[in-house]
Amino acid sequence: MASLLKRGAAPPPAPPPKRTAPPKTEWVGQQLSVGANGERLFGAVRVGVDNFHVGDTVIVHTDEFGAQESIARIEALWEDSAGVKWFEHRWYYNPEETSCGALAGHDPREIFETVHIDENLVECIDSACTVMDWDAYQRWLDQPRGDDDDDDEEETTFVCRAMYHA
Repeated sequence: MASLLKRGAAPPPAPPPKRTAPPKTEWVGQQLSVGANGERLFGAVRVGVDNFHVGDTVIVHTDEFGAQESIARIEALWEDSAGVKWFEHRWYYNPEETSCGALAGHDPREIFETVHIDENLVECIDSACTVMDWDAYQRWLDQPRGDDDDDDEEETTFVCRAMYHA
């Protein structure tokens, strides 16, 4: 899905290494409700040392895409009757993943929100990221940057100005 790029930087020569062991996961806060099939619904989860909430945009690693990083928005968090922790998420696509492909006017950080929704284990969540609308993104680009600015912010900020219906 979305490859992570620094502003003005070329893509990395090799994909990042796969995780070797799944991170520890635990629910944050109280159970919100119970689903139709007995699922226990929650509003937040801790993966490793980071907390993620319904509505957050995240970087996801799944076996389906190998070591490639993908961007998704968390739609729901739950635990099934076997105690397995899941999340439902809406994918964002890179322009190259759409039927039109990458066009000259696409920003290097541009992604498209989709109607593609999947379910994955919460341990697939790698880290938080930021997806901005076009105006907020332009304001972010116009902010002065110093040498001590957070490189993670540079690598995990994206812009979405359209919905993609496959």
